[in-house]
Amino acid sequence: QLVSKCQHGDCASWDMYEFGVYTGRSMRGIALALNRSGVPFRTFWGFDSFEGLPAESSATVRSNISSREWQRGSFSVAEVLEDWSYASLEQRVRRYINDPRVAFVKGFYNESLKPTLAASAGMRPALYVEIDCDLYLSSWQALEWMLSSRLIVRGTIIGYDDFKAGGTGGEAQAHNEVVARWGLKLQELSPQHLYVVEDLSPPVA
Repeated sequence: QLVSKCQHGDCASWDMYEFGVYTGRSMRGIALALNRSGVPFRTFWGFDSFEGLPAESSATVRSNISSREWQRGSFSVAEVLEDWSYASLEQRVRRYINDPRVAFVKGFYNESLKPTLAASAGMRPALYVEIDCDLYLSSWQALEWMLSSRLIVRGTIIGYDDFKAGGTGGEAQAHNEVVARWGLKLQELSPQHLYVVEDLSPPVA
């Protein structure tokens, strides 16, 4: 879908966004596929605590998988690599992704996704956003921040990694809430929960 989109427009000034980096496997795969297809982009931003998942909202209805496997601290790349130095972790994940356009924003989203972040970091509108947060709360924080920062625009493609696994909660709940709140008009590009934004109506303050 990105290949088709960029054949009909200039994508070189757009950025890519991944929420939930973990070991960098997804970012590596996406960057490699785009490079092979000749799809340009400016910066690929990866957002992660690098300490595993935060606690989920207590009000969220959780699926069996979510309750059993997506606990606080799950998916900690520090534990997987047995490396508790962030500088070392970042270097190893960056080397694995193997693309010079990668940049990371470290921290839990309630702390790292500041209102001034996009402007101060010079972030550009999103060509693609990958939501691999698993949890409802993290997914909602990521999407709400992207929309508030005006990084999700007409033409942005949004993908979800665990849309169904979270049941009625998780990524699906976050998606449904931001679609309603921001008046998003989406075209579904595939049954794997891949959407392109056709229009949006920001909420009245």
